[in-house]
Amino acid sequence: ERGIIETEVLQAPTPSSFMVAVQEPTKEAFVYGRRVDDLLAVNYDRVFTTGIGAIQELSNKIKEKDAQISDLETRLSALEKLIQSTK
Repeated sequence: ERGIIETEVLQAPTPSSFMVAVQEPTKEAFVYGRRVDDLLAVNYDRVFTTGIGAIQELSNKIKEKDAQISDLETRLSALEKLIQSTK
């Protein structure tokens, strides 16, 4: 009814209630912010850097596995040829 009134929160006696510095009672209130001491944030630069390192490590492991598979396929082919020649 009176428009926008910006005021300070005087106290928060419980986690779900607070008292403001307004003398007249109001029917509705819109709260757009709250100061907290335990606010946590995500450091996206660190997450990105860690993700790139993990991707590089996985890429190296895949290359090692591909080399191992290639070696085993070569050995299997040689054994198959050996078996075919002994028949």
